[in-house]
Amino acid sequence: MSHFAWQAYAGGRRRKGHVWADGPKQAILALEAQGHCVLRLYERSTIRETLARILPAPDRDRQSVLRALAAGVRAGARPDRTQLKTCCGTGAAAYWAARLCDYVQAGVPLSVAMEAVPQLFCSPVPQIIAAAEKTSTLPAVMDRLESALARKSHQKALMLKSIAYPVTTLALAVPLILVASMVVLPEVASVFEQAGVKLPGPTMALVRLGLWTRRSWGLVVAIFTVLMLAVCYLARRGIGMAPHIPVLGRALVDAGWAGFCLTLADCVEAKMPPSEALSVAAGVVVWEQVRRPALDASAAVGLGVPLGLCLSGFHPAVKRELSLQREDMARRLAEVAWSLESASAAQVEALVSALQPVLTTLVAVIVGAASILICLPALSTMDIP
Repeated sequence: MSHFAWQAYAGGRRRKGHVWADGPKQAILALEAQGHCVLRLYERSTIRETLARILPAPDRDRQSVLRALAAGVRAGARPDRTQLKTCCGTGAAAYWAARLCDYVQAGVPLSVAMEAVPQLFCSPVPQIIAAAEKTSTLPAVMDRLESALARKSHQKALMLKSIAYPVTTLALAVPLILVASMVVLPEVASVFEQAGVKLPGPTMALVRLGLWTRRSWGLVVAIFTVLMLAVCYLARRGIGMAPHIPVLGRALVDAGWAGFCLTLADCVEAKMPPSEALSVAAGVVVWEQVRRPALDASAAVGLGVPLGLCLSGFHPAVKRELSLQREDMARRLAEVAWSLESASAAQVEALVSALQPVLTTLVAVIVGAASILICLPALSTMDIP
């Protein structure tokens, strides 16, 4: 559906307003049915709405939408457009929540409406909701999805907090070093040259590097940009190699199994068939060490093989819970997911803590070396007996 602004003549005077419709023709028919003579109609697309169509919704707003939808499902009422927009504020989530509400108000099933707004609810949420609609477990599944989003937001905040120090250190050190080499060193060198002091070879080399950087700053920026793009490209192409990194790889694989368990728990709560549940849970994981065993197990279960016999390659904790197949499997899988996420976050935090002194030492060595090279001319002019 699209958002249209209109101007029309009705009741003896000119009126204007907004209407949601699938297209201009449907909007005109809806207005004429209300007794309006349409004078002007155009699709409304402000800068905020344009950005909202591009940007994904934050996790906090997704939780609010799920909470409001769950309350409406329990009350047996369809979601209210104003209420959903109010709980999301004025950002991207408000725009997509309004679109979701329009679809549901038009009689579209909730799972199909969620699939139509991937900026708000991406895979596998629509598939889980579709299974829950068939098994009448929608309120419980939506509560579990909301708690899962809250947990993921908390883990994301912890990860960002752990990498804040090295990122901040590099972001401050690199510009300061560039400014020192481009501005400070040439000025210091000119002072010594005016005093007739001959600069030592290492200091002169550093000064020439600073002067070249000042003259060719555009080339330096271009080289830096190309290097960053190359690193991003290699990172995307080599994403399958990341789990093989000694410490970080184990943390990434544990995080992948945690996401798999959490999604699988939601699928079990929605009473999704085992083969489909394994396939949906595998779809949220990017690491082949997690994805491949899950897809193989899904294919084997679909062919009639018992689940306990096709868990080769699974994490031991996940394999144990799936083999037992207890009645509270969803809760136990969620507990395994939280445990794996905590272990992964602890490993990443330990790795970052180990890198902090390394980065500090590297910056100190670079700054110290530059300071010594600056002081060398002054030391050469001192008359030491």
